Amino acid sequence: MQEHHIVKNQPFSIVCNSIDGLGSGKNSLDYTFNFGEKFQGRYELTFSFFTENSVNHVQPLLLNISGLNGSNFEGNQFNNQSVSNVIGILKILDHTNDNLYAGSMDNPPINITLSGQNQFNISLLNFDKTLWSVVDSDYVCILHFKPSL
Repeated sequence: MQEHHIVKNQPFSIVCNSIDGLGSGKNSLDYTFNFGEKFQGRYELTFSFFTENSVNHVQPLLLNISGLNGSNFEGNQFNNQSVSNVIGILKILDHTNDNLYAGSMDNPPINITLSGQNQFNISLLNFDKTLWSVVDSDYVCILHFKPSL
């Protein structure tokens, strides 16, 4: 029997299908992944995202991921550094289908330090950072991790 070994600090991806997440609505779901020793270290995180069907929504949304140790900040009216869990913007594919999407190059990479954390949450937010009110839209979000220098 051949064993598959993953070398530490290699690029990898995690497919997050909303059907497999845990939560009361698809707009905020928890996922578990065993990062273990093989996946620890510094990475650049990018993502791809697509909703399964038309969402009858004409505004872009924010993709928020909490539980990963990210180095993402937001500007505000105060003189401080405010950490943000927002990692990008989801666009409308076209105004016929209204599928939300983002390609892996549509948002800049976020620096992440993985340290064995096993749970994270994906939330879809309006621009005012309130939870999106649509709770039944299935999606696939692929998180791409690339080792950073």
